[in-house]
Amino acid sequence: MGLPTSGDTNYMEVMSLRTPSGIHMWLPIKIWRNRLRGNNQFYRPQYLFDGDIHDTSAVQAWVLKTAAER
Repeated sequence: MGLPTSGDTNYMEVMSLRTPSGIHMWLPIKIWRNRLRGNNQFYRPQYLFDGDIHDTSAVQAWVLKTAAER
C-alpha cells in the first residue's frame, strides 16, 4: 500500500575516499546478492495512494478503508 519506491542499487554500503591529489570518490564495499528486486528496479505496491502522502490523517484513513474493503 502507498506509493512506488524509487529504484536503488544492490550496493548496501559505500565508503568515501579522498585521494592525496584531492579527488573525492565513493566506493561500494557491500553488495546484496540474490535480491528479489533487481538493480535500480522500483517497487510498485498493489494498492496505490492517490492523495498527499505527507497528510498522515488522509493516509491512515485510506489504509483503514482499503483494508476493510479487502
